[in-house]
Amino acid sequence: MSNLSAQRAATSDIVDIVERYHAAMNALDFKALERFLTETAVYVSDGVGVFEGRDKIMAGFRAYFAEYGDQVATDETIEAISDRAVRSVWKLNATSAKTGVKLARSGEETVFLDRNGFIEKVIVRDRTPANEA
Repeated sequence: MSNLSAQRAATSDIVDIVERYHAAMNALDFKALERFLTETAVYVSDGVGVFEGRDKIMAGFRAYFAEYGDQVATDETIEAISDRAVRSVWKLNATSAKTGVKLARSGEETVFLDRNGFIEKVIVRDRTPANEA
């Protein structure tokens, strides 16, 4: 296999990992989500804050989805930007279980993977401020 072919296969693999991570998130499959993350992963999000370590990230996910359990998120684009990073442009709609207020957000996420394909850092940036749908 040529270097270019190997690089394309590697970037295809990391995109697949992030697509499966997003599918687990949409399914609220917390056990699967946990398996994607390194123990020392960092999650930085305009919408939910900063969580350092897999346990804190998972606690943040559980708290967020306890309130926004009906969230529907879709990737408009998803692409490898290096051999260990994937960028997605996304949008989501959800309803607060506490207040009934509808939420619409859109933004960009960059997922960084370690050499073994586990997520070591996620940066989520909103393109538009969260607003009522």
